Amino acid sequence: MIPPGPWSPQFSSGAPGYVRLDAWGAPPTIQGTVDPAPTALELPHLRTLLPPRIGTTWICNVFAPEGAAVFVAASPTPDNGTPTPFGPLGIDLPSATILAYTAITPPGHDPFVTVSTPVPNSPPLVGLTFWVQSLVVPPALPARLSNTLAVVVQ
Repeated sequence: MIPPGPWSPQFSSGAPGYVRLDAWGAPPTIQGTVDPAPTALELPHLRTLLPPRIGTTWICNVFAPEGAAVFVAASPTPDNGTPTPFGPLGIDLPSATILAYTAITPPGHDPFVTVSTPVPNSPPLVGLTFWVQSLVVPPALPARLSNTLAVVVQ
């Protein structure tokens, strides 16, 4: 059981607990009943709680196995899911820029890397949509691409 908190994909108020089930490279298979109902994540998993806002620092998290190297990139256009040896590609590589690289997932019961990206205080950026994806390279598992996030600057 993982206590609710800012690292959780969902928050709980007054509930007795929180259950998250993870599986590498595929959604976890759940047999039977789990109470409370679990959140199931296919790892690696990229998540943000808030959209980027001009003049602030935008934060996204990459859930991955302990000790994994994490690379995060963004592009102004998406890819159509081109198959790769690491999973489907969600960003346009020729136009992509790296937001973070070789961050190592710290040890713990809920390992993830936080990527902080300053957003310039430039009003013309408001409404800009970009796509973000990560590549995670764990020490003992094959490298995998995360889900892709489409985010809009506020």
